[in-house]
Amino acid sequence: MERLTDRRIAALKPAEATSVLIFDSEVTGLAVRLYPSGMRTFIFDWRDGAGRQRRLSLGRFPAWTVGKARLAASRMRLQADTGEAVAPKKSERVAALLTAWQANVAVTKRASTIKAYTRLISLYVLPAFGKLEPRWFARSPHRAYMPVSPLEWKFVPPTWGSDEARF
Repeated sequence: MERLTDRRIAALKPAEATSVLIFDSEVTGLAVRLYPSGMRTFIFDWRDGAGRQRRLSLGRFPAWTVGKARLAASRMRLQADTGEAVAPKKSERVAALLTAWQANVAVTKRASTIKAYTRLISLYVLPAFGKLEPRWFARSPHRAYMPVSPLEWKFVPPTWGSDEARF
């Protein structure tokens, strides 16, 4: 185990068949995973309360520097050492974000808006997306629930006997 530096990580040569983990000597659990393709990713490695080995991806090099990865890994190491959950359970992530968002909305919106948002979230959003991780939540899953994209709306001029235009 050697001290990881940005220069050392950039100079690493990828293995031909499998990915390789190179651990940092300063923060226990911080490592760089070097893939055969040459991609480098910072990971955090720890054991949970049940003794199972867990790994969590922090970010890709060079977008994430060693300093940023060390800071994130040291915070996670503190959580792991004190028995706190380092990574929340997958099914709780979207629900937790929505709960925090609803607390913010409760302060800034009217009661009728809060009631409408709560109804829509409980009927549509949580059943469809509640088990997804936020990092995997992209535009594509929710587009299936949109009948037509706003960019694809076409203006229909009013017909005789009607005063309204339709979209």
